[in-house]
Amino acid sequence: MAYRQPGDVDVQELMLINYNGSDSADLKRITGEINLYEDLMSNALYGNLVVYDAIDMIQALPIIGEETLRLSFSVPGEETKISKLFRVYKISDRKRDSNDTAVSYILHFTSKEYFEVLNKSVQKSYTGKRISDVVQLVYDSFVWDE
Repeated sequence: MAYRQPGDVDVQELMLINYNGSDSADLKRITGEINLYEDLMSNALYGNLVVYDAIDMIQALPIIGEETLRLSFSVPGEETKISKLFRVYKISDRKRDSNDTAVSYILHFTSKEYFEVLNKSVQKSYTGKRISDVVQLVYDSFVWDE
């Protein structure tokens, strides 16, 4: 078994699918950095990619901030593969290189749960129940969808 650093991952797939699903691009070779964050106080994963684009993918795909990102990875030496769909919501820090041959930018993404929860509201009365029971009932009825 090869030596590995904490946090090492093997990225099997890093695919960006355009806003209407008609086109996609493999980002593995043009991504310099992948950051993925989980917060105990949030219901969603967040992350960003630092992309070095020399083929003008931002115009050709196009990238408008409504794309789907398919990420699959595993930990070196482990058999479990993790696959997750994310939604791109922002592009930032767009900069041309010194030779004016490429542009770098950061794609910000979040898991689909973030957008699903934004669109849900609960209008139901729960009388005579403990708050913990109400939270569990709302979660089971309106948030958890398996």
